[in-house]
Amino acid sequence: MPSSTRPNDPSAGLGSGQDPRTSTDTADSHVAGWPSVKVLTNGVTWQVRPGWEWVVYGPKAPNWLHLIAEPHAEPVKRNAAREVWRVTIEEQEFFVKLYRETGISGIARALLRGPGCELEWRAGDHARRHQIPTVEPVAYGTIGARGLRGPGIFITRAMPRALPLNEHWSRRVLVASPDIRRIKASAVIEAAAHSVARAHQFGFLHRDLHAGNLLASEGDDGRPCIAFVDLHNVRLGSHVPDPLAVRNLAQLNQWFRRRASRTDRLRFLRHYIAFREDLSRRTGSGPNIGLSYRQLVKALGEAADRHARQLWAKRDRVAMRDGKYFCRLKTRGGWRGHAYLRAKHTSGHSRASQMQFNRSQWRCWLDNPLDLLRKDRSRLIKDSHTAYVCRAQLPADEGPLEIVCKRARPRTWLKKCYYLFCKSRNLESWRRGYQLLNRDLPTARPLAVMERRFAGLLLDSVVMTEALSRARDFDALLRMDLLNQDPRTLRRQKDQLIDRLARLVKDMQTKGFAHRDFKAANLMVQWDLAASQLPRIVLVDLDGLILRRRLSRRQRLRPLMRLNVSLDEAKVVTRTDRLRFLKAYATIPNGAREDWRSLWREIERMSYRKRAHKEKRRKWKLKRYGRA
Repeated sequence: MPSSTRPNDPSAGLGSGQDPRTSTDTADSHVAGWPSVKVLTNGVTWQVRPGWEWVVYGPKAPNWLHLIAEPHAEPVKRNAAREVWRVTIEEQEFFVKLYRETGISGIARALLRGPGCELEWRAGDHARRHQIPTVEPVAYGTIGARGLRGPGIFITRAMPRALPLNEHWSRRVLVASPDIRRIKASAVIEAAAHSVARAHQFGFLHRDLHAGNLLASEGDDGRPCIAFVDLHNVRLGSHVPDPLAVRNLAQLNQWFRRRASRTDRLRFLRHYIAFREDLSRRTGSGPNIGLSYRQLVKALGEAADRHARQLWAKRDRVAMRDGKYFCRLKTRGGWRGHAYLRAKHTSGHSRASQMQFNRSQWRCWLDNPLDLLRKDRSRLIKDSHTAYVCRAQLPADEGPLEIVCKRARPRTWLKKCYYLFCKSRNLESWRRGYQLLNRDLPTARPLAVMERRFAGLLLDSVVMTEALSRARDFDALLRMDLLNQDPRTLRRQKDQLIDRLARLVKDMQTKGFAHRDFKAANLMVQWDLAASQLPRIVLVDLDGLILRRRLSRRQRLRPLMRLNVSLDEAKVVTRTDRLRFLKAYATIPNGAREDWRSLWREIERMSYRKRAHKEKRRKWKLKRYGRA
């Protein structure tokens, strides 16, 4: 142990330039129950656990207020409020968090509750007394009253071979073979349920309980242990009320909704309830959760939906702001807009999500956005009276990135006047694209959007999205690629398309999206017909998309009708295929099930009216523009 090899006398072994005035009154801290040593050095008031004084002021101790100059300090995370560093001292690894109480809310929080480093110290003491697994605090330091005259410092020991739970699940569980994965997943689920249940039973509520704030480590016997980190967000009390416990579980559930099966998540809840019942019975820690298993599953489903909507809305706003993921741009000629910098979560389907850009690159590329649309720099995709669409390349450091550029064209003078005073269609496509991506719905990643205005009036706009690799539009796939397949292969491929398409529509509507132009030409399919993989259907051309809290029946049936009409000329699509799609849509266990017979009749009536309107519009376009 360090206490047996390091001096307890703070005056021994002072580094050069350090203040020798220290106080070594060892006593229980007035802040928490840790036995601690109070040390005053370099203007920092420290509370240090006995035996660890050498970390704070020993000859090898770094300058904790200026870690950027220390050779054995490595930055882990930085933002305006906190910095996290990994520091090695005499072959021992520590994590150091620097708190900056800035702004009115930060100062008020420090005055009322104390600085963040002090809050973590208290939470660590509460966890120690109740055997709740957390990181091991070593010391914390403040400058001035309530830590308001400088950064607060919190030092913890590094946990050997530990990974954040999200990384542990992705790297060591999901990649294992099916049999091994089942064993590893069960062990991690049981360990996580035990840690969270014990925390809730003893009044320890982590208010930011996501998978990144839990550390997973494996003991010598291979069994995992799940520990809490980032303890400044912990609420301490005698017990955790049931509504708060459910909300807390919903936070943790958010990341695992996409990466764990429903069976795994239900197994976690069963373990959680069993552990809380056992703790309540054996330790007398207070009442158990007052919900049965079925009640907890229902309450958690509702809380998870609320939490997901709040998180999605927050991420939607981020796409319109300056930050580490997006930036605002202003170039010559009155062009202004937004650009993508990096992704929070990478995707194997998007090369851009694995790349990073900076503001200066985008200013260079978009100095005049219309240059990307020049015929000598692009390949034409569409040139109509409503839009000009082409493919181009961005000369990124990692190699050229294929993009699709779209320039909107108002069709009539009335629309030209209307768009002068409102947001452009391309800016709305940028927002809708990230609304889809934030909700795990497939679409081409928007990379930049630019508007040109004069005196606040919209004159022009361009949006750039990542080009989809190895993709065909759904209409071309049905008309060309599937025509030469043998009957058995064709039936299997059509069934796969029907299943993926029905699930996409249902998932899109469950998350609140209505689409008034859901036609085959606005769907792209990434699919290798020769391989055994399933097709991936991607939404493009998002002008007809809108996000609503609740959808009316007409809004839910309109995309089905629009898709039905758009497939009229696809000979490979039979009446049986349409019926199979409708049955799959009506019976998918994601929302309320519906009677497919009534849906069939209603969609047929809507399709009849749409075909008549479509023919009328075709004749009008031929007369006015000479083309349909």
